[in-house]
Amino acid sequence: MKLVSSFPPSPHTFGGVLFNVGFLLFLLSFSSLRSSFATQIQFVNYASDTNLEKSLEKNVRELCHFIGAESVSAFSTSDGRTGVEEARRIVEEKLKELKFDSIKTFDLSKFHPKAHSVMVGEKVINKPSMLNVDFVDETLIPTVLFYNHYDTQPADGLWTESEAFPKSFEECASVDSDTGNVTKVKGRGASDNKGNLWAVLSAIEAYMAKKGNKPVRVVVLMEGQEEIGSPGLDVWMKKYAKQYLGNVDAAFSADGSTGDWNKNGVLTLGLRGGVDLEITVQNGAEVDLHSGSFGGAILNPIHALSALMASFHDPKTGKILVEGYYEDIYDFSKEEIDRMKRDFPSNKEFRKTASGGALFGETNVSVAEQVGVRPTIEFVGVYGGYVGDGIKTVLPNYASAKIVSRLAPGQNPQKSLRLLKKHVKKTALRISQGAYVSTVDSGFSNEPFLGQIDSVSNRVAKKVLTEVYDGIEPKVVYEGGSIPVMRMIQKYASIEPGLMAFSTKDNMYHAPNEYYSIDQFKTATRSYVRVLAEVSEFEKKGRSELELEVRRKARYVKEALRGGLNEAKKGLDPALDVAKESLKRGYDTFVDGIRHVTGKQKKEL
Repeated sequence: MKLVSSFPPSPHTFGGVLFNVGFLLFLLSFSSLRSSFATQIQFVNYASDTNLEKSLEKNVRELCHFIGAESVSAFSTSDGRTGVEEARRIVEEKLKELKFDSIKTFDLSKFHPKAHSVMVGEKVINKPSMLNVDFVDETLIPTVLFYNHYDTQPADGLWTESEAFPKSFEECASVDSDTGNVTKVKGRGASDNKGNLWAVLSAIEAYMAKKGNKPVRVVVLMEGQEEIGSPGLDVWMKKYAKQYLGNVDAAFSADGSTGDWNKNGVLTLGLRGGVDLEITVQNGAEVDLHSGSFGGAILNPIHALSALMASFHDPKTGKILVEGYYEDIYDFSKEEIDRMKRDFPSNKEFRKTASGGALFGETNVSVAEQVGVRPTIEFVGVYGGYVGDGIKTVLPNYASAKIVSRLAPGQNPQKSLRLLKKHVKKTALRISQGAYVSTVDSGFSNEPFLGQIDSVSNRVAKKVLTEVYDGIEPKVVYEGGSIPVMRMIQKYASIEPGLMAFSTKDNMYHAPNEYYSIDQFKTATRSYVRVLAEVSEFEKKGRSELELEVRRKARYVKEALRGGLNEAKKGLDPALDVAKESLKRGYDTFVDGIRHVTGKQKKEL
């Protein structure tokens, strides 16, 4: 039976009094909740650094265990799916430990054959007493969404599998030889995105542990295929975003990067989208041929592919030569471009983060623009012929190249892919009449994201980051990478999300020797705690209607208590009369006894 499906038929009963006393206690707790929404308190009260330091070792050990899960989403084999599922289970167990109110996992492979899973969890922290009473609506509690992903890039290059996915804390942690302190954790996904993900969970735990913090509702959205372009997530978001994310007041991706994380935060207002394409050139031969017997007379696919690859850019200006590729790009104002340049590292500093790589790009376009808001066509893999040690004198029968194109704000992925394929087809005919050219895309496709600097989420981010970095305001950046879910949240959850992540380019994410420093982890955790605190201060639309209902029922309680007490008094009055009469009789008996004893004593004397 529900506690308040209806009020008691008569308040003038002892049971009614007990009910109403309990209900009065609820009103007192709600009154405290109500006043807390209007009170500003300092960030330092939300979770003391002492508490965070005490739990640091536990949190870092848990993070290392998480990094050890081989969650490579690019592997669609059973082993690959097992690794991603292992990482998902580790996160799920942590959510259960934190007593999340609901945790749901959805298999996205029914939407896309290469997809894995998405998990959504929800918890009201510091839930007011008797929140399950019918007229108290949980949706009126301020709500924040955190997005993360638990999948990783493959561990190729100079890494061995044991180095990339350490199976012990000792293999994962780097220790300073002088101090003996753990300074960083290593492994594929340490920075992108497992470190930031675990910082979010650690922040939730820290906020829960601090007494006196205000109620806040947390929604976590975590997926297992971000590194392959989030296939299937768009379909899921279209179907479920309103149900699970529809009441969110502020939303943050903890996936992403920051600038000088130990000097200042960043507000990321833009992310590029992306599409992929693989081009294969064949010469019609069934096998590789002898380069002496056939070279010069039979088409070499590598020659044709090289010419085709060169046709995508103007060698003098660096401009993309694909017809129509710049048509739909968002036209940034001079003020916006000047801000990009101002908040971007110098060319020297930028090259340093790129381990000394040489600069390239369009003429008269700054590096800040080139990285953040201009499209690119990058060849990320080329193969054909013999690539082993030494030399093998063969003429290959095919050659292939993999392309990833980063899309600027305003570009549409489907249109951009059509333009790329059209360019390949047109150019291939011009290169060689004997070449067989084919194209295939893997489904990596996501829209660019363009945020608003004055959105609710970014206002929260600016306030939090300014506090964390001792009054230094965050820089405004446009990031060159892609996070597909950002645009999906905009479209389907009807909220402007922000980014708050603490990975840096020198963390070597997507490269060998990826790491995440302990100081980064601590800064991230403190920042996410402050986000929870800041959102808890929000005033929710509809609260006034709730307060009117509470006041109405408070009047009922007052009347019920008065009536119940009067009824009790009526019941006590006869008892008091009986007691009074009994006391009078007892007193008279006592006096008579004293008189009798006194008279007897006088007679004996």
